[in-house]
Amino acid sequence: MITQDEAPSAPASAVAPAGLSVRAEVHVRDTIAARRYTSGVYLLEPDGTLRAGGPQPRSADDPMPALPQYPPILRRLDPSDVNRVWRLIGGTTLADPDSPERIPPIQDWAPLPNRSIALVQIRDRNGTRRFAVSLTGATPAAIEAQALVERLQALAWNTPQPLTPTSTTGR
Repeated sequence: MITQDEAPSAPASAVAPAGLSVRAEVHVRDTIAARRYTSGVYLLEPDGTLRAGGPQPRSADDPMPALPQYPPILRRLDPSDVNRVWRLIGGTTLADPDSPERIPPIQDWAPLPNRSIALVQIRDRNGTRRFAVSLTGATPAAIEAQALVERLQALAWNTPQPLTPTSTTGR
C-alpha cells in the first residue's frame, strides 16, 4: 500500500495513512434507510483486507464495543480503493479527533430499536474515533458516514435490493 510518505506529490488527504482501519456496523431499522443500506459489519484492515458479514447482534445491555466478532474475509483491496475510502474520511468531521459528534471511548452504545444507525470506528496514527450516526440524519458526521458506508458496501458487493419490483412495461 502506498503511504503518504511514499507519495509526496499527492495531497495529504488523498493517500490513506499507514495503519488505517475502518469498521462500520450498520443497523437498518426502517424502509427509508433500507433503500440505500444493508445491515451488516464492514471492516477494512490496515493491510487492505476487506471483511464483510451479517449484522452483529446487539441489545440495550451490550456495552460498546461488543466482544470482537470478525466477519469473514471478502477480498484484498487495491491501494487505490483504500485511498478512495480514505478520501471520504480525511479532511472531514470523521478525521477530527475533537469532533463534537464523536462517542467517548468508554461510553456504552446500543442501536435504538426504531432508528437506522451506523457505528463507525476509524483507527489511524491519530488514534481511534467512534461515531454513532443516523443513516437518515443530516449532521456533518452523519452525511460523511453515510457516504463511507455506501462505499464500503459497494466494495463488498453488498448493495440493497429494490424494495418493490419495477415493471419494464411502465405499468
